[in-house]
Amino acid sequence: VYVDKTYNSNNKQIKNVVCMSYLTSFGYVLRDVIATSVVMYFGGYIDLIPNMIVRLIVSFVYCFVLGTVMMGMWVLAHECGHQAFSPSLIVNDTVGCVLHTILLVPYWSWKYSHGQHHANANSMEKDSVFVPRTDLRIDFKRASEPSLLKRVTALVKFLTMGWILYLLINAASSKVEKPAANKKKGERGAVNTIAASLGLETWNSHFNPFCNLWRNPGQRIGVVGSDVALLVWVWILYRLILRFGVITMTRNYFVPYIWVNVWLVIITYLQHTDLAVPKYYSEKWTWLRGALGTVDRDFGIMNVLHHHITDTHVLHHIFSQIPHYHAQEATKALLDSHLIDEYYLCDPTPWYVALWRSYTQCWYVRHDQPITWFESFKTKHF
Repeated sequence: VYVDKTYNSNNKQIKNVVCMSYLTSFGYVLRDVIATSVVMYFGGYIDLIPNMIVRLIVSFVYCFVLGTVMMGMWVLAHECGHQAFSPSLIVNDTVGCVLHTILLVPYWSWKYSHGQHHANANSMEKDSVFVPRTDLRIDFKRASEPSLLKRVTALVKFLTMGWILYLLINAASSKVEKPAANKKKGERGAVNTIAASLGLETWNSHFNPFCNLWRNPGQRIGVVGSDVALLVWVWILYRLILRFGVITMTRNYFVPYIWVNVWLVIITYLQHTDLAVPKYYSEKWTWLRGALGTVDRDFGIMNVLHHHITDTHVLHHIFSQIPHYHAQEATKALLDSHLIDEYYLCDPTPWYVALWRSYTQCWYVRHDQPITWFESFKTKHF
């Protein structure tokens, strides 16, 4: 079902819970830091396990648990980018930059592109994440359903590399316009002219301040700030490797970091990809339609560990400045208002089942329908 109504965002039931607390927000940061420290403390005993096979199995479980806990800090940094952590922009950006940089995320760069996602959710032309391919990109005469092995292999690559490729080359985004290309050299400035001559304008990356992802000089400065913060953190990681060794750092940081990325892709993919989620072309897209084209899911204990980014995401797209500790209350108020009853998407399917279903069935959308849904080869039209 697609949305065909307007909505008053000044609903008092919701506005009453847009209340940020420094104490509460920093309390959750402390919670995640303590949880991470406790897991790492017990991880220090892994090397005492005499049996190598058991030690490897425990190491795998340890890395998974540590990465799962660290994902909570990622969500808090994301909240900072929405100005939902505290009333202070300086506090939000400082905390967000520290937390995201620790997880190798360019804070300001992603803050800007993520803002574009919220402003253009589910727009085929303008959304910045999980924009599906269309039937025009598929050769139906040659294409066939991949084997189970190919599907599993592709899914593993997607989960482990998807986030990194998005940051590096803006993968899975809509086509980025190139406004700078229409300017004369004199209007660009010396720096932009040099960047264009080096091909930097066409490298759409969260690490590149010269590319066409950024709207103004202020954003480009923010990208540089993100890069500088990351360089400082990479230097710190280098010193830690020299101090503790590659194996220790791999087990305590690099592999858990990959698990953070895996969780991030799983969560965000399932929020925006489902057979029930409509995608819109410009003639039918509205902000509200796009915002309501997201899915709430129950991830069990992960809902708590990841600050309810999983089960209150529809609300988050409508009221992005509500802090996570009010999100459940606000979601209930939104549903009790009956404003979005028939448009609210909440899937009770276990997340791992939904992940496989979406990855194997949500292959493409039609190019010739202003409102379109995911299809697979089983529903192809030719």
